[in-house]
Amino acid sequence: MRILFLTSRLPYPPDRGDRLRVFNFIRELSARHQVHLFRMAPYAAALKGTYQVLDLTDVISAEMQRAIPYQHGFRRKVYQIEESRIRRNEQQLVRQFDETWVISTNERAALLAGSEAGNVVVVPNGVDSESFYPLKAQRDNYGIVFVGHMSVPHNVDAAEYLAHEIMPQVRISFTDYGDESDPG
Repeated sequence: MRILFLTSRLPYPPDRGDRLRVFNFIRELSARHQVHLFRMAPYAAALKGTYQVLDLTDVISAEMQRAIPYQHGFRRKVYQIEESRIRRNEQQLVRQFDETWVISTNERAALLAGSEAGNVVVVPNGVDSESFYPLKAQRDNYGIVFVGHMSVPHNVDAAEYLAHEIMPQVRISFTDYGDESDPG
């Protein structure tokens, strides 16, 4: 089958969540199909007679909304205006496609809020189990990994909340965790 893969996110280098998602979709599809990559989903609406899937990954308007409290002055106003404009655009795009994919149930709920949008399906990210796998040797200590794009203010806020509010409670529960004065 020949597949035209339209994306707003170029998949290279595959070093972040959005790029990794597109990269792996294309990698898996190209193993069985001929895949052509082009940027920008709005052009797909002109293609009639084909089943069309839009992979939003994240709902950008929801990301903008989460970022507004971390903006100040003129920048905050710009984020508020853009969030509203992007939300309308996302909902319009959803109605133009046969199916829309998002990464989580939270993203789906954000996209459908106040809308009678079409067929929105959760397609979560997977893990490349050939590159990332459990170690055979058991470790005696514990660890927690926070995964997030750290140039996004609400992810930084979440990491700080984890380090300063949650981890002290975890340390109380695990007396063999290590030095209590160590922040993480």
